[in-house]
Amino acid sequence: MELQNLTTQVLGQNCIYLDEVDSTNDYLKREGERLPHGTVVIAERQVAGKGRLGRQWAPTDREALAMSLLLRPFLLKQMAALPLVCGMAVARALEGLTKESFGIKWTNDVVTGGKKVCGILCESRVMAGESWAVCGMGVNLVQTEEDFAARDLPYATSVAAATGVKVEPFAVAARILNELEPLCERFAAAGFGALREEYGRQCVTLGRQVRVTDGGRTLEGTALDVGEDGNLILHVDGKVVHIAAGEASVRGMYGYI
Repeated sequence: MELQNLTTQVLGQNCIYLDEVDSTNDYLKREGERLPHGTVVIAERQVAGKGRLGRQWAPTDREALAMSLLLRPFLLKQMAALPLVCGMAVARALEGLTKESFGIKWTNDVVTGGKKVCGILCESRVMAGESWAVCGMGVNLVQTEEDFAARDLPYATSVAAATGVKVEPFAVAARILNELEPLCERFAAAGFGALREEYGRQCVTLGRQVRVTDGGRTLEGTALDVGEDGNLILHVDGKVVHIAAGEASVRGMYGYI
């Protein structure tokens, strides 16, 4: 299928639409070896969608955009910062479509009004000597606050619930890819350091008191900045601590953010 209003040169030019799939990420991890760089998979329904740290994410039909992108080849040393780049693109896309403000909770949750509207999961594969990345993005589109309350998700929202604007999944997908392609080009050429300042302006975590769970330790401190590698820089008990992007979980001391 073709995405309307897509202005990219590569990303999304090969687009696969599925009525149902276990997860769009898993589909690309299985089939990616035969598919070209920039392939996008969009599913009407996911039955085993997942987010970071193994959390389940399975909205019902057309409630959300479930999309994954294949980047091949991809340098594994850049994997940790890739979700941050995707978060920048999603936030910019949603702002462009709704004219409302969206930010990023480090590392890559896209938020508005203190609630999460999008989660991102990036995974890597190595096959036949080539490494590649799969970037999964799940954007809540039309669920109501009552829907989230019934699922015990107090810190989740949707684009429609937060802004009053109803957007079509394919329009959101095209806008994300349009924003993501130039970011990926800069990221590939110069690393996350080239995007660090822009990310910092979009990151709502900075300057806040946060609690970080990283492996077996929990830290509380002030989020100062994001490093050139995408790590979160914390001030904890008079010391500066760097938290690697990846498996760390961050929450505000007084709420989700």
